[in-house]
Amino acid sequence: MKGVFLRKKIYWIRYSVGGRQVRESAETSDLKTAQLVLKKRELEIHSGKWFGKIKDVRTPINQAIDQYIGIIKERKSSWADDERMLRKFSEFLGMGFFLQDIDKLKIEDFQTSLLARGLSKARVNRYLAVIKCFFNRCVEWGKAKGNPVRGVKFYQEPMRIRYLELGQIQALLDESTPRLKPIVLTALLTGLRKGDIFNLRWDQIDFENRKIWIHQGKTNNPLMVNISEALFHVLQTIQRHPDSPYVFHINGERLLKYGWVRTDFVKAVKKAGIQDFRFHDLRHTFATQQRFLGRDIAVIKELLGHKSIKMTMRYAHVRPDELKKAVDALGEKIVKVPEISTNLAQSNFPASKFNESDSTEIIESQSEESQSGRWQSGQMHQTVNLAGYALRRFESFPAHVCKKKYEGTRTVT
Repeated sequence: MKGVFLRKKIYWIRYSVGGRQVRESAETSDLKTAQLVLKKRELEIHSGKWFGKIKDVRTPINQAIDQYIGIIKERKSSWADDERMLRKFSEFLGMGFFLQDIDKLKIEDFQTSLLARGLSKARVNRYLAVIKCFFNRCVEWGKAKGNPVRGVKFYQEPMRIRYLELGQIQALLDESTPRLKPIVLTALLTGLRKGDIFNLRWDQIDFENRKIWIHQGKTNNPLMVNISEALFHVLQTIQRHPDSPYVFHINGERLLKYGWVRTDFVKAVKKAGIQDFRFHDLRHTFATQQRFLGRDIAVIKELLGHKSIKMTMRYAHVRPDELKKAVDALGEKIVKVPEISTNLAQSNFPASKFNESDSTEIIESQSEESQSGRWQSGQMHQTVNLAGYALRRFESFPAHVCKKKYEGTRTVT
């Protein structure tokens, strides 16, 4: 039988894994038993359950990358970006490097080299994520014993919180060129990614039912976008190219990632006086403005086409002043703060600007409330303490005024 040979009275088997030949002893002198062992190995390889003598398999890294890209090309829309990253990794390793020789140290050296080249920590993490996915497949195929990326620490990425307020949105639109403005408006009114806007075709737009039907380029998941009255007006004002299916184009061809849109957008942002703002931040602006309108986070998730609420939370941001309003509102609901304490805490006037009539008016107000029985004994004690604080805080308060107004109302604790 082909693949079975005799060596020193013991049968050996020969089979192929990942394009490489593997020789293994069947540990038997019986031909039929050796043939059964060979069939078992071939079945394990076919089902992806073979974890035999990996050390006998030597797969060039570029050969493994070629096979990996050939498989994911039909399943992943961002395969070209993955291939670029894996080729950079292969260039770093050098010519003639084998998949089985890559260890954790090589991965960390590559990680450090990327950071030294000026790449952001977020981008370096994308490289590691792609390499990790690549090795997971190699392990499944029996090309590698383990994943060397496992255990390598990814860099901590600060969450980017960047969106525009309404005034900034208007400033950006005012500074946008006529050809850029409908693209920016489409991004603001739909929350679509740049790639999906560039790929948008007229046959995906149903003007009668006010719907847009697309497959998202990043996830390849279908998404239905409702056309608002504002977006309807924007789309209606765009002049169609007779020979192009694209809504936005350059001489009938699809817009390029680094074409005139990028140049015009950078100039418009600068003229509008907006700092550190990218095109993708328009998607953050869409989500955040929807949240300001009171939309439920689950609704925003569906509008953006996200798979999880966790991802949506990275887009729908919270204003800092909202946090203050939240704690202030709860405080007002739970604790009724006496008016005098609020007045004193908020006052920035020097003592010399207060006269005796001011102090008399404040203390009379507190005295009348205590006499009306609306305050309990603990609150009356607080009134005395507040009056004492007022005397210490404002030297212009005459002592005889405080004594006269609170005589008979002081409680002993």
